[in-house]
Amino acid sequence: MAEWQTQLEIISDSAVHIFLAPGELILARAALLFPQAKLGPDGGNDAIFLSAAVSILCWLAVAICLRAIVGEVRNLLHRAVRSANGLLFRLQIRKTYLGHRLNRFWPQGRLRRRSDSGLTANEIEFDGLDLAVLRCTAACGPGFAISAPDVADALGILPDDAQQRL
Repeated sequence: MAEWQTQLEIISDSAVHIFLAPGELILARAALLFPQAKLGPDGGNDAIFLSAAVSILCWLAVAICLRAIVGEVRNLLHRAVRSANGLLFRLQIRKTYLGHRLNRFWPQGRLRRRSDSGLTANEIEFDGLDLAVLRCTAACGPGFAISAPDVADALGILPDDAQQRL
């Protein structure tokens, strides 16, 4: 337990000295410039408080500078990513343009689509019963709906067949 306590005291003393180092350095330089002011280590009880206050201001200035540097680096990285994305987008547009230009020269090539219009019509075959169901529903007029049992009664078929044809 005593070893831990001594290690903890050593660590805490080191942390205090690291924290107070900027203030002590600045006050020592100020004591050399202004010898009539008692700013050095022999300045009395107020020297430790003055050193702590100057150290707090120094560490605050360091934090503000680091924040500004991080902001500038972040801004620089953001601009680089935006530029890379813009370049990739332009390259993709050029690739598409080149593909369209090549399609004009090689209509049978693999760059050609399967159909010219892109739309193909499905062929649907109607038998007589389908046409009868369509005529029955058209007789109701626009805006009216008809049910499968009504169609089945009108045509004389099963309701399941009428539902399938509808």
